[in-house]
Amino acid sequence: MLVPVLAALALAAAQPAPAQPAPPPPAEAPALSPAAQQALAGWKAEFAKVRAEQAALPLPAGVVEELARRVALEQAGRRAMTPIMVSDLPAPEKRAVLAEVWRELTPIDEDNTRWLKTVLPADGWFRHSREGKEAARNAWLIVQHSSDRDFQKQVLKRMEVLVSRDEVAGPDYALLYDRLEMFEGRPQRYGSQASCQDGKLQIYTLEDPARVDELRRRVGLKTTLEEYKAMMRVGASC
Repeated sequence: MLVPVLAALALAAAQPAPAQPAPPPPAEAPALSPAAQQALAGWKAEFAKVRAEQAALPLPAGVVEELARRVALEQAGRRAMTPIMVSDLPAPEKRAVLAEVWRELTPIDEDNTRWLKTVLPADGWFRHSREGKEAARNAWLIVQHSSDRDFQKQVLKRMEVLVSRDEVAGPDYALLYDRLEMFEGRPQRYGSQASCQDGKLQIYTLEDPARVDELRRRVGLKTTLEEYKAMMRVGASC
């Protein structure tokens, strides 16, 4: 069984974080032990803190500022998962805790997608030279974490035209490309996506294993596949 998983460890600043799709909930969620309940409570407290901080802010001044706030919230929720992911909880309990986490995060991702569609630039996508690199990357993150495959495909086509002009980041394009290939059952090109296979974290099938490092360099990814696998803890239990 192949199940997409999120990257639990922070990567180098120049290396974009891989996709973080929600794992499916366990068929029969076990009763949470005190340790699992504590892990979930820790996540909820951290996430609630960020929500409260944002609620205390004045209304955003425009699209760029709202992009930053929306992404700050969804990223905070994902970063707060790290203690759960690296914990010693038994795998069934860990899955059950993460299912509870995703019950709160998924509606946020869905709302971000709906909102982003209403504020797209007239020419279809955000540009480094116009909205700024941070805004372009924040918009991409919302798309990367969206469950709307048709929207992801539309954005990928728009980004493809802009990559060669340095108007969007090559690594962002690569991660969205790989993500769509994986979800449509095709091999990925850049080696950015990992999945849980038979209880172990593995890099998803590659289009051209012999050339993957060359392809990664061409698109601006700063690590080799082997370096990336070490960051992702490929081979660890999942």
